[in-house]
Amino acid sequence: MGGGLEPSTTWLVNGGEMGERIRAKDWSETPLGPIESWPACLRTVVSLCMASPLPVLIAWGPRRVMLYNDGCRALSGGPPPHLLGQPLGEYWGASWAELRDHYDKAFASQPVILENQPLFRDRGGRLEETFVSGTFSPIRDESRAVVGVWNPLTETTRQVLHERRTRALRDVAMAMANAQTLPEVFTLAARTLEGYAHDLPFTLFYVRDTRESTLRLVGGTGLPPGTAASPPLLSTHGDTTSGWPLEEVLRARRPVQVGHLEQRFGPLRCGPYPEPPREAVASPIFLPGEQEPTALLLAGVSARLELNEPYLEFHRLLASAVTTAALQGHARADWVKSRRREEQHAAELEAVIQSIPDGVCIADASGHIRANRIAPEILGSSGIEDALHRALRGETSTREVYLAQSGTEKQRVIRSATAPVRLRETIVGAVSINVDITERKRAEAEREVLLANEQAARSEAERANRKKDEFLARVSHELATPLVGMRLWLELLQTDESRRTEAIAALTQCTQTQSRIVHDLLDTARVLSGKLSVMIEACEPGEPIQAAVADLTPLARQKGLALEMILQETTLVQADPRRMRQVVSNLLSNAVKFTPPGGRVEVRLEPERGGVCIVVQDTGRGFPSEFQPLLFSPFRQEEEGTTRANGGLGLGLAIVRQLVELQGGTVWAESPGRGQGAIFTVWLPAHEDTGEPPRAENTSAVVLQLEGLRLLLVEDDDLTRTAVASILEHHGARVEAVESVASALSILSGTSGFDALVCDIAMPREDGYCLIREVRAMNGPISQVPAAAFTAHMREEDRIQVLEAGFQMHIPKSLEPDQLIAQLRLLVGERSAKS
Repeated sequence: MGGGLEPSTTWLVNGGEMGERIRAKDWSETPLGPIESWPACLRTVVSLCMASPLPVLIAWGPRRVMLYNDGCRALSGGPPPHLLGQPLGEYWGASWAELRDHYDKAFASQPVILENQPLFRDRGGRLEETFVSGTFSPIRDESRAVVGVWNPLTETTRQVLHERRTRALRDVAMAMANAQTLPEVFTLAARTLEGYAHDLPFTLFYVRDTRESTLRLVGGTGLPPGTAASPPLLSTHGDTTSGWPLEEVLRARRPVQVGHLEQRFGPLRCGPYPEPPREAVASPIFLPGEQEPTALLLAGVSARLELNEPYLEFHRLLASAVTTAALQGHARADWVKSRRREEQHAAELEAVIQSIPDGVCIADASGHIRANRIAPEILGSSGIEDALHRALRGETSTREVYLAQSGTEKQRVIRSATAPVRLRETIVGAVSINVDITERKRAEAEREVLLANEQAARSEAERANRKKDEFLARVSHELATPLVGMRLWLELLQTDESRRTEAIAALTQCTQTQSRIVHDLLDTARVLSGKLSVMIEACEPGEPIQAAVADLTPLARQKGLALEMILQETTLVQADPRRMRQVVSNLLSNAVKFTPPGGRVEVRLEPERGGVCIVVQDTGRGFPSEFQPLLFSPFRQEEEGTTRANGGLGLGLAIVRQLVELQGGTVWAESPGRGQGAIFTVWLPAHEDTGEPPRAENTSAVVLQLEGLRLLLVEDDDLTRTAVASILEHHGARVEAVESVASALSILSGTSGFDALVCDIAMPREDGYCLIREVRAMNGPISQVPAAAFTAHMREEDRIQVLEAGFQMHIPKSLEPDQLIAQLRLLVGERSAKS
């Protein structure tokens, strides 16, 4: 360019190296065009840029053409000369995505100020973390239109990194300040350093095991325990397999730079960047006087920062901070131990005093008194201070103190023993032990009462045991009596066929007696467990009474009694017909039992205010007035022992009272005295007319025939199976009887022509529940066959379990044959018989 400026660039004076490059560049090949055609505003802005001592970038026009001055070369990774006049994005590279929006805002007349903006610049194929501050100001032409952006920049990388690392050192030092042990130092340090992953992508803290030559991992960040770079244990001698140059580090006794991490351990997935760290710094922690390292700090180097001297100094300062914290922790631990030893001696005496459950007061030589936590509660104003002062003068005393209890007339009794405390014959204090003996005194006073009560309770328990034994003996006797009768009549039938009719009647009576005993026991169990239930409905009271009288007439006739029934016209009652019949049967059975031959038993139905009364009156033995409160108690009879005149378990009247009360009624009894008969009266509430007809309950209307029905009977007991099958066939049914679940399933799988399934529950190998599950799971109509459980399990919970299992009906084995037939007719429904 010789000694002067071209006429087209006379406006560009000086400008340093970049001024020379601008003057020398052929701008006709750029979006700005020949330099002589540049508008005045562009020339002015470029002149100002070249004259500025600070780094300034200019973005011009829609293509964001870049112009800059010599100051930009001071930026880390400043623009190379060949990018002069090229689009700005080519210079910023990977950072353009973060900066483009700022340039766009400036072109849109919105100035932008950046402060310490992080930028990642390409350094020979790898990104480096940098920071810049600057402004983005719009440049306007003569028409006030924005034609460019004035962009002065200042690199703040060194300042930002220094502040960040200083903050990290400060925070970690504060976190470790109160640590008591080395593991706690490292745990607190790691928790803090998690927030500084840009400088420390990983940290590993190892503590030396004093018993072995190993370092144990106690904390860290970035890497989980157990990786190739973070093994749980490191050997301090001769270990070349860990990848860390431990011998070199421990020999140097200072931080050592460790490179080629990827070759040592493979890629380490840690830190905020996708690139794994390539370097680390290993810093041994030595405490004064220690030949072996107390600990080891392994800290990663950021993949986007150069491990320069400031960065290495940061690692040294971090190791120094950890060492200082470890020293402070040791010193603090020693101080704490010393302080604890001092406090221990002072606390021992207080602990002894406080652990004594009695009241303890201690006076020192000056007369100052202190007491344990119980003493104020026990002592009150008992004069203990005077006793202690006398003890300081050498007096020993023992006394009982009576203290009034506030709000009551009772007194507390305290036994107080006070004595001087001597050390080498010198009185150095006094102690008073105060024991509350109120309960002991009260216990002594009550002991006789307790002994009397215990003897009474023992007598009552022995009486209850006798009653239990008597009841068990009575149950055994009552169950055995009909069994003996059945066995004897069966033997008689084998030898004397002529008495067949008499034998059958006797056998029938025996089975009815035993069945009634079993039902009474089951009902009593339901009463005691609260599971006895009734089905309340509007019913005609005369029908259950007539049925009960019909049940007892044969027994009354056999005993030579007159059984009379007088039924007046009454309203409907709110009751359970079946349970009502049971109540009348129990009362009549009682009357027949306790009325001698030639006597009379009368049952009457009478209207009564708000309901009806059922009166059962006999001319029997009656009962004394003192027995009346026990009349309706279970397991109680007036006569006890083996000499009683009448049998029974003493359950009938208890069941009567429970059933009557469940139906909303009441029952009571009267007797003029011994030998003058008894009157039992049951009152039941009348039915309130709601306009709905009462449901008829007439068992005589049930068709007791099974003509044409085909039934499958499953029963494992041969005698029961044969007897039940014979009864069902006698009433017209066609019965297929089998002994097991397997046989039943075999038959059912080949045919679906059964009207009902009658199945026992308790059977060998597979029970009735197994069968009903298999049946309900079958395909076709047979899966819906009506099924009844015919079982000796007769509790309420057994009935519920049967119905929940899939049976439609629970039939107790204690039912009479006609009741069994009636239940089966209800099971299959009132459909026409099959041929």
